[in-house]
Amino acid sequence: MDISKRILKIINQKGMSSSKFAGTIDVRRSNLSHILSGRNKPSNDFFHKIKKIYPEIDLNWLIKGEKLKKIVILLNQKLVK
Repeated sequence: MDISKRILKIINQKGMSSSKFAGTIDVRRSNLSHILSGRNKPSNDFFHKIKKIYPEIDLNWLIKGEKLKKIVILLNQKLVK
């Protein structure tokens, strides 16, 4: 899954339109549209705006498509003890 699909997944999970999501994170609708279409790549600022409004979103997953393995390992170790 590429970045644009992960962003769309967030938009769908939040139950909002792309336009509303763009407004929520304070980016232009056209910028979000270009990112979703693959025309442009999201900037670091774009990711920071998402994280600021939705702190529960794992940026590692959003950017790379991977969950942060170190946290998973630490959580598993705590569960075993």
